[in-house]
Amino acid sequence: MIHQRLFIASILVGLCISQVALAESYVIAPNTAAPKGNLSPALLVIRNGGGTYIGETDDGRPIFDLPANSPLITKKSDYNVEFEIEPLGNRKIYEARELLVSYRPGKKPSRQDLADAGFEVVEDYERGTVLVIRPTQAIVLNQETINRLAILRQIEHAEFNHRCKVAPLEAQEFTGQDNAPPPVNDPLWDKLYGIRRVGTPEAWRNINPSPSPSSSNSQFGDDSEEIIVAVIDTGVDYRHADLRANMWVNPDEIPGNGKDDDGNGIIDDVHGASFVGGRASGDPMDDNGHGTHCAGTVGGVGNNGIGVVGVNRRVKIMALKFLDKDGYGTDIDYVK
Repeated sequence: MIHQRLFIASILVGLCISQVALAESYVIAPNTAAPKGNLSPALLVIRNGGGTYIGETDDGRPIFDLPANSPLITKKSDYNVEFEIEPLGNRKIYEARELLVSYRPGKKPSRQDLADAGFEVVEDYERGTVLVIRPTQAIVLNQETINRLAILRQIEHAEFNHRCKVAPLEAQEFTGQDNAPPPVNDPLWDKLYGIRRVGTPEAWRNINPSPSPSSSNSQFGDDSEEIIVAVIDTGVDYRHADLRANMWVNPDEIPGNGKDDDGNGIIDDVHGASFVGGRASGDPMDDNGHGTHCAGTVGGVGNNGIGVVGVNRRVKIMALKFLDKDGYGTDIDYVK
């Protein structure tokens, strides 16, 4: 009888160990819009006990320990959201405990309300009606804390303050049917995969069927220079020979005087601004290359015999930098 009980106990222990072992770490990412309510899909997973949040990947996707029978694994959907699920594998885990909380103008939750829910304010970005919060010491992101946060009526939406990384640039060449002579004299025209892939030459011809080949501005109306495009990226090399003529210039700022002439809290923001690491600066110079590449695609000067041409060669480029030299940034810096 004793042996029989020991045998049964061993089976039960083995079953328990097996159930624990079946919980594995997965990278999840929603590929549909968030459901109704004030929580992002990842926070919904925590609130509903769908998994245990343990951090995020290098590119800001949340990582969960999920039970084997989780609908996120078996069906790749739950909470009216479809998810992309991948095993964690050898990816590194980065701690991410900060949340972005947006609220309606004039309805900001008090610090005491947030403290009662188990959170403290890291940053108050009033211009964007956004708070950066994190669990107070010794408090973790779990069902209880997320539920207490979700019932605060002032909160419009809550999401992780993800760490993000820009995708590396990959050289591609156009392989479609395009036997027409180059419409511009920029020497890298044959390398401009994106512009040719989306049919930019055809769009140019529709704007001006008979342009003068000698003019860099001939294919666009005079009002094109009034269009400002903000490139939110690693910054822009505003001294670049193919960009400097098309860089936006802040009309309310006096360059180089060391003063905040326009009163927006940023000194000498002549061509844009940088928000890397939460620090506002008037110098959005690109130290990575990705943002400059994108700016060239948007509005590189054309028909100047140099480098590339942009989709709109007379547009004005405003440089907004939130990614550092290694291509990393956070959602709150992007919001700013």
